[in-house]
Amino acid sequence: MMKNFIYSILILGSLGACSTQNNSDNTFGKAAPTTGQAGSLARFAIQGDNLYIVDKTNLRTFSLANPTEPKQIHTTNIGFGIETIFPYQNKFFIGASDAMYIYDFSNPENPVQLSRYQHITACDPVVAQGNYAYVTLRNSQVTCLRSENVLEIVDISNPTNPQMVNRLSMINPHGLGVDGTDLFVTEGSNGLKRFDITDPLKPVEKEFLRNTASFDVIPQNKMLIAVGSDGLYQYDYSQNPMQLLSKIPVIK
Repeated sequence: MMKNFIYSILILGSLGACSTQNNSDNTFGKAAPTTGQAGSLARFAIQGDNLYIVDKTNLRTFSLANPTEPKQIHTTNIGFGIETIFPYQNKFFIGASDAMYIYDFSNPENPVQLSRYQHITACDPVVAQGNYAYVTLRNSQVTCLRSENVLEIVDISNPTNPQMVNRLSMINPHGLGVDGTDLFVTEGSNGLKRFDITDPLKPVEKEFLRNTASFDVIPQNKMLIAVGSDGLYQYDYSQNPMQLLSKIPVIK
């Protein structure tokens, strides 16, 4: 029960420790203002007065003009195997079992597809920063058994024509998060990796916390929240190595 509760909190992006983002620092092209900040495995996002939800095939838009009575105002059919949604600037990066989709929501009530970046069938959350998106592919689930365990870096400087520019082998990557020059990749029961992306094309592994089993992360302002099968972790990554601040254990 506790594990499912923690997992739900992270996926829904409602952790109080992750405050609303702002655009005061554009060094790395911060995301547009949101209500909270979700992990990379999130299936919904709030932008302005709208709530966006992905199901297995669609992107659904709900108006929150009246917060007590959300109203569905649009449904966009995307395809099959839709898994995650990540808002960045005025775009959604949507992870599917066989592709990453980029949608423009400049018109909040009617998001428009800009491109579809196809990859081998896999379980694939995605995050973005600056001109690059980071995608993890893994083969741990029944539907992804023929996949690979890799981290792909995709050039999104032209969002209508994303191009893979690098890929790194991983053990069994799950969720991931990016903040400035730090990229975090969870390796499930194998631990948590921290990369230096001063050169965004060439991540350099800085730390591998093998005792931190994790499947998603939320990094923001040098504070990291990681969730795994044994608990919820909070790290300070303003220094190297990261410092564990707290842990809420899961009682099995």
